[in-house]
Amino acid sequence: MGEMADLISEQGFDSEMMDEIHRQQASDSEYWEYFGDVNVHTEGKYLFFAERREVLKEIVYAELTGGFKVGKISKKSKNGSFVLCLYHDNDSQKNRLAKRYGSRADVAYRYWKSNIDTLRGKYSVEYLESKNNIY
Repeated sequence: MGEMADLISEQGFDSEMMDEIHRQQASDSEYWEYFGDVNVHTEGKYLFFAERREVLKEIVYAELTGGFKVGKISKKSKNGSFVLCLYHDNDSQKNRLAKRYGSRADVAYRYWKSNIDTLRGKYSVEYLESKNNIY
């Protein structure tokens, strides 16, 4: 939580502003379909891309029953793909998820991305190494 607190301080955000950001995220149902407890706050998310939303729904349901608390799937595709954000506080599940989903032809698994990296527009090494993928 230290990095996020540093970014909040650096950007001039206070806890009320962060709460508002979370409220806005939870209210953007025009763009996202939420699964699980939308009130859970985490430090980042695992990212999955697929051409079919149903594939991502299978993943989110499996992982919510397996210990994750919240996820969201885009309602509209961008560049032919939908995205699943599966929220978690750290990258401790990246290898397990890679083993489970990394070899699937119908899913592009992009590992964990912190909220700080999202705000800064920074991409994971795994994503950059695979950016030639169709997803």
